Amino acid sequence: MSAKIQMREPIESGCPDGFQYMHPVMRRNYGQWLYHEDPRPGV
Repeated sequence: MSAKIQMREPIESGCPDGFQYMHPVMRRNYGQWLYHEDPRPGV
């Protein structure tokens, strides 16, 4: 194998921005909550 293999360039587009799919109320309230409930099974 004397021929050099040319590697493909990776496609680095990443994830789409989630805010464009959010409801306007969720966008307004994003990051303004005081606490986060962590409900457990059976409660």
